Amino acid sequence: MNAHQNRPLTVQAAVITYLRLTAIVGYIGLTTLFLWLLFPVLPAATRHTWIRTWARYALFIIGVRLRVQRQPVIEAVPAQLFIANHISWLDILLMHQLLPVRFVAKSDVRTWPLVGRITQLVGTLYIDRASRRDMNRVNTEITACLQSACHVMVFPEGTTSDGRQVLPFHAGLLQAAVVTRSPIQAIAIRYLQDDGQICDAATYHGDKTIWQTLRELCAQPRVWADVTFMAPVLTADKQRRELATITHQYISEQLRIEQLVPQQVESVALTNTAAVRAQS
Repeated sequence: MNAHQNRPLTVQAAVITYLRLTAIVGYIGLTTLFLWLLFPVLPAATRHTWIRTWARYALFIIGVRLRVQRQPVIEAVPAQLFIANHISWLDILLMHQLLPVRFVAKSDVRTWPLVGRITQLVGTLYIDRASRRDMNRVNTEITACLQSACHVMVFPEGTTSDGRQVLPFHAGLLQAAVVTRSPIQAIAIRYLQDDGQICDAATYHGDKTIWQTLRELCAQPRVWADVTFMAPVLTADKQRRELATITHQYISEQLRIEQLVPQQVESVALTNTAAVRAQS
């Protein structure tokens, strides 16, 4: 944990933290009620616009500021699978602000207070990661989504990390992209303080609860969320384990030696984007 996180809060900082916590809890509570009543009858396009706006304001209230490098390729193909390293529940808000996707999440997310109800309303696909049979069921659902021109988002680590490493990828949920020949676009996520150091407050890792993460976040002056979209990976003639290795390497290199790879990745991205358009 960063040293300044152990310092006691000043009166001013404590007041700001309290106000932020009150604001975000009230915001999520009111918007959940709105979603419950009106979301099911809204047109699909309006749903995406609303959920994107909801995520943006939630991040703003918490104090998270977004910085995006490169852009997702979402118009060149009917649908694709997005994958990212997983640090926090904040990742879901970031992706909702940036992408029109359906998420795959562990089954206990649906029981989270307030947020769990929102994940249900936005069409999240739930999985029991301990069950191989459930893996097959969810892969069938992801395949159906991709075939119906719906983008899907997966966190292949299967759990959250501390943000200082990328855990091994589980290749199982990449099978749907192989079956449908849908491109995979990897995304690198990290949370930083103003001084450029990893922000431990943003992590939802180990024994931390959602409330602890939220409280620590609201005590920060601000948190920078850096999101980098990698080059799309074509899935034709590739196996899921190979795809897991490629995308893991993309994300690991971006987070570990970012200053050495941007131009190389940009060149590959341009080449692969052109190939994606040609394939579609």
